[in-house]
Amino acid sequence: MPEDRRDPVTGLADRPQLTVIESLLNELPPHWKRIQLKDALTYIRNGLTVEQNKDRTGYPITRIETITDECVDATKVGYVSGVSSAAIESHRLQIGDILLSHINSEPQIGRTVVFEGRPPLLIHGMNLLRLKVDERVVLPSMLNYILIFYRIHGAFISIASRAVGQASINQGRVESIKIAVPPMCEQQAIVQRLRLLQNAKQLREYEMKLEGERKAAMLHHLFTYGTRGETTKQTEIGEIPTSWDIISISKTLIRKQYGLSSRGYPSGQYPILRMNNLEGGKVNTSDLQFVNLDDITYRKFKLDKEDLLFNRTNSQEKVGKTALFDIEGDFVFASYLIRLAVKKDIVLPAYLNAYLNWDASQLRLKREASRGVSQSNINATKLGRFVIAVPKLNEQNTISEILRSCDAKIEALKNETKLLSELFATLLEELMKGRLSVEPLMEVAT
Repeated sequence: MPEDRRDPVTGLADRPQLTVIESLLNELPPHWKRIQLKDALTYIRNGLTVEQNKDRTGYPITRIETITDECVDATKVGYVSGVSSAAIESHRLQIGDILLSHINSEPQIGRTVVFEGRPPLLIHGMNLLRLKVDERVVLPSMLNYILIFYRIHGAFISIASRAVGQASINQGRVESIKIAVPPMCEQQAIVQRLRLLQNAKQLREYEMKLEGERKAAMLHHLFTYGTRGETTKQTEIGEIPTSWDIISISKTLIRKQYGLSSRGYPSGQYPILRMNNLEGGKVNTSDLQFVNLDDITYRKFKLDKEDLLFNRTNSQEKVGKTALFDIEGDFVFASYLIRLAVKKDIVLPAYLNAYLNWDASQLRLKREASRGVSQSNINATKLGRFVIAVPKLNEQNTISEILRSCDAKIEALKNETKLLSELFATLLEELMKGRLSVEPLMEVAT
């Protein structure tokens, strides 16, 4: 018999604790049908286990990374060759198939997408489960939204087995997950509402990608040809406008300074900026740590507006990234960063920040980096010797204004995308719990 558990103070029997999935099914509309996931599928299977090649030849095949961005990303597939025709046809994805990540890190476990036919030929690879939906029971998109809702609420983590660095859910556990399915007319209306928001978000993301590409092209043009249409000259760092000078960074600086060697904590007197707070040429304050300092130490490491922060130690991808400090507040900076205070009669901070983050400059900086086992390093001496192309101050200002306009558009699109994501999450919550009526849309959806 089950143990009679009672509260030691009140003497009353404890209420049984609901599992995560049971709590999600609690208080749903009574006409929604409760079933196991396997009852909504015609089959569920693992992918093709085959070695993928590195030369990107043969047939495209899914990897875990293929579905990390809420869609099937054709740029993040693997490739296989020497696969039989029978194996290709057996594992070829069909429109409406759902891919579920059942072996992954905890934040990614249970991630799902619906395959919509792009790319036309895509083989189902290992570490993703393929769910073929019984459309007499549930629409593929509706089931995908249910599973997204479950993942957001930690349902997959709650049933996963854990190992070092990853979690996994076996096929049997996936099949036995309980879900609630509305009538088909309600499903169609729910999918219609959620898809409108998803499409709007994806459009903003696409526009943001295009704007990023436009900025990259603009950087190349501006730092190669300038803004005045003048002739160019060849230099040790490539083609630049004739009137521009080549100088070392050390000649542009008032000072360069290593940051504070101090451990950060969730709370404290002063926020300390670390290498992860440098993002896209700007300071990102979404993940701050704090330090307690005496007045002398604080004044020594306090950041001033228009200081540049240079990421001297990180992975090869991130080493050399720079951010302009242009926010309010009493911030200090960590030892993995170098503070650059520039002579503004020679170079504008915004110009230097853009120039150092330019792809061509990043390639040169990474060649200067010393490489360790897992990290690369550019010390202050090497950074001081690094040469840059510098126009007159008025042209620097023009270039900075052009790039500031690009950044403003990208930031606006980023904010729109964030708002649409938040709206989608809110709407998903209301619809999946049956709290928001879809009756006005049901007639339109059918």
